[in-house]
Amino acid sequence: MPCQTIGMRLVSPFLLLMILTPLAAQVRVDYRGIKAWIARAQVAPQRPASWEAASAATEGGQMAEASWGSFGDLISNLPPPPSPSHVEAFVKALRRADPTHLDTELAPLFPPLPGVMAEVKVVANGFPIWGDMYVRRFKVQDGSQVEDERGRLVILLNACLVAGPAYGKTPDDQATGALNVLRHEIFHVYYGTMREQDPRHKPDSALKPIESLLLTTQDEGIAHFLADQVDLRAKGFPAGRGEKALKDLEAALVSIREGKATSELLLNANQGPFWSKYAAISGMLFAFGVEKAQGAEGLKASLREGPASLIRRYMEATAHIPELPKPGPEVLAWSKALAELR
Repeated sequence: MPCQTIGMRLVSPFLLLMILTPLAAQVRVDYRGIKAWIARAQVAPQRPASWEAASAATEGGQMAEASWGSFGDLISNLPPPPSPSHVEAFVKALRRADPTHLDTELAPLFPPLPGVMAEVKVVANGFPIWGDMYVRRFKVQDGSQVEDERGRLVILLNACLVAGPAYGKTPDDQATGALNVLRHEIFHVYYGTMREQDPRHKPDSALKPIESLLLTTQDEGIAHFLADQVDLRAKGFPAGRGEKALKDLEAALVSIREGKATSELLLNANQGPFWSKYAAISGMLFAFGVEKAQGAEGLKASLREGPASLIRRYMEATAHIPELPKPGPEVLAWSKALAELR
């Protein structure tokens, strides 16, 4: 990935974009949920259920409880939670890493988003497996937080899940991993706000499955790329992963066109084991190719032009980078048919 030069210093494409673009969006982190959990663990060490209840009583904790229904069935063998001391060490490391600086990296990718606030709620309750970090919309109804399509966009981070081995061996490693995933989730907040502010956008409730799939491919694809961008630039896209995702995406589009798509097939576009999420991984490949060939400006242009543009720009990239796998005819026809989707 070539760098630009300012004076005698090399500047990465994302940093250059950051310097040249006025910022409006911000990131705010609310630690009240996890602070309540830690405080309760200290005064009632033999009553762990009360620790979770303390987190659940905060605003972020109420949102986490309201999100349970969106995760599906709970497995029987849950992993043991980390100790309170380890969770507290992770939270201290996260504060040192300071997620609030991510606005200066991500906001320049988007058109101006005046007044946008990406809210992060750090809690210690909620769905106890896949609910490590996610974005939902909430509103207050009858005094309680409930999910609502037009509600307030919030990122929830369950510190008890992030302070585990999946994010690294040490609290500092886990904080670094958390920043990568927060980069992903904050991107979703900015993406959703961008769509809302575009007069051409279709509300999610009005989207057909084939339209929703295209938006997911761009939204989740770029978000996945941004979370793993350092490794992807250093090592390239993992061999065989892109080809498999493109094959599954092609098959899903055929199923949708023939009226045979099941709800499970559509959910698997961005749910389940990481490499099986065919739309998210295909989109990550598209973002990887576009950024490699066109830099951060290519990703920014695709966001401005709409989700089909990410595929069109990726196809342009394959002409210059022959090792990039090419999508099948269904994918190309799909992107052309929905070129005006926002």
